[in-house]
Amino acid sequence: MLTLDKIKLEDIPSIKMIHAENHNYPFPDLTNPLYVVQDVIRDENDDIIMAGVIRVTSEAILITNKQATVTKRIAALAILAKEMIKMLKELQIEDCHIFAEEDPNFITFLKKLGFIDCTGKPMVGFVRNPDEQKSTEKHVQ
Repeated sequence: MLTLDKIKLEDIPSIKMIHAENHNYPFPDLTNPLYVVQDVIRDENDDIIMAGVIRVTSEAILITNKQATVTKRIAALAILAKEMIKMLKELQIEDCHIFAEEDPNFITFLKKLGFIDCTGKPMVGFVRNPDEQKSTEKHVQ
């Protein structure tokens, strides 16, 4: 029988060992208050089967008038990026995801602003009613 529990301080060494043996991404800093969910699943022998955490993050959505000149779009992006970074710092949010269209110039400029390529397969999960999810899924594909 599997049971759900909150991660406890004494669980962390076991979770770190499981992580080191099975994953190649950095271990999360569980002392960071942005990790608002920190759960563990144990089996009937009290062995940890899985741990799961949720970290508050952000996503930037840029709606761009592509009829504007490249110069104006770059200037607009620079202004928006500066303001968005300021707001993220005020909110103490550490990162911002952006899903860029396959435009090499735009991607190059985002990299100049400090964005980096992600690793792994990008995926999204929805926590809302099925009708809203279907509407959003059309835009994600």
